Amino acid sequence: MAYIRQLICDRCKKAVPVSEIRYIPKGRDSTATFCLDCISAKKEANSLNKKTNSPGMKTPLSMDNSLKEKYICMRCNYAFEFNTKSRSPISCPYCSKSDRLEKQRKKSAQDLIKDIN
Repeated sequence: MAYIRQLICDRCKKAVPVSEIRYIPKGRDSTATFCLDCISAKKEANSLNKKTNSPGMKTPLSMDNSLKEKYICMRCNYAFEFNTKSRSPISCPYCSKSDRLEKQRKKSAQDLIKDIN
């Protein structure tokens, strides 16, 4: 009688032969053991997620980068982006003040030369 060594799958908790176990990194120093069935189910789920996130779908306002404007806090000199369609009041994420915020504008080459002199 041949003895087949078995391990427990971390996902489905079934005992499966060692030949059907794959080790996947979990965190920095540890690994998770998955059976081949769970790995194939995970790949199918990932492919379904990719299909649902097609380019024709709209993105939420919070993820739309075209609505973001660049600001700089003159109090702490922190530069950040703020969504103009947001309902929350604008304030510096670093110092939480809103009294000395300015829109950050792109400097031209002439402006940079003037700043040096």
